[in-house]
Amino acid sequence: MRIFVRPHQHKADAIIRGLAALGHKLVRKSAEAALFDHGNAYGGAGMNKLAERCWERGATIVLYPHAVTPPWWYDGLWDFDRRIAAILTTTETHREIVMGWGLGCEVHAIGWPYCEQRPFEPADRVQQILFGPIHPPINGTLREEALESNRAAMAAMAALQALLPDVQVTVRYIHELDRQGLWRHPEMTYVRGEPNGSHREIDEADLVIGEGMFLHLAVARGKPAISLNQRNPIRPNNGLFGPPKHWTDFADLVSYPLDMRDGPLAELIDRARLTEQTEWRNRNVGETMDPQRLDGILAGIRERDLARREAA
Repeated sequence: MRIFVRPHQHKADAIIRGLAALGHKLVRKSAEAALFDHGNAYGGAGMNKLAERCWERGATIVLYPHAVTPPWWYDGLWDFDRRIAAILTTTETHREIVMGWGLGCEVHAIGWPYCEQRPFEPADRVQQILFGPIHPPINGTLREEALESNRAAMAAMAALQALLPDVQVTVRYIHELDRQGLWRHPEMTYVRGEPNGSHREIDEADLVIGEGMFLHLAVARGKPAISLNQRNPIRPNNGLFGPPKHWTDFADLVSYPLDMRDGPLAELIDRARLTEQTEWRNRNVGETMDPQRLDGILAGIRERDLARREAA
């Protein structure tokens, strides 16, 4: 099949590699299937122009996972264009959540595509803590509750270091520190990262504190983890929209069980370091993506989309 994939950060890398290895032609024009991380114009106002052009030229439009959560912006926040044939999710739980929104498209779980997974590694002692603060968008400001979560986590780690000087904290941040409510602490190490899916620092840590992709990568790599900002409804940074329509129905399924707000940091570390949050991992990381299975899913979506077009 001739397939066009619009990449977003590193999110499509494994999909592109897998499809190419199976002999699909990755093209920029005359695609039979076109994969996007989301199909809307900026701000959610209708289908983006590139996706629209692909559809008009006969391509089947499929959305691959833009994030490690279900695509919650389609839960009553953005209009969903019925020309989109299918949404791909990472896990079966996410697939079931999206199906509950009644979008009228196919929804398929393809597995975890972001890194090789490792089994959980308990930590007898926690001496190396890696902190991945919630980062702001390239342009714009970080939502207030995320800023507050970052500041509170930073203060908690500084207090822990004052009591336990052998604990080392590394802050891996994206974009400028002050834009995420943080500052340079003299006892902490700072690494400026990119949104590229790297897990190098994760693999070197005893425990990871983070949110979003960073948290999910840590769990997928088998690290003890504590989350940020999991007790607030999910929402975009621009403040133009409220939480998803069905947030209360799926919040408990996607929110990590151990959050920085749930108690003193030392107690949370003791809870996290020896016991994996297995049920959460199964629901939100799940099995690693199998390119052969993805191949079959895309073939079926394409076949049914062509049949619908002919019947219209």
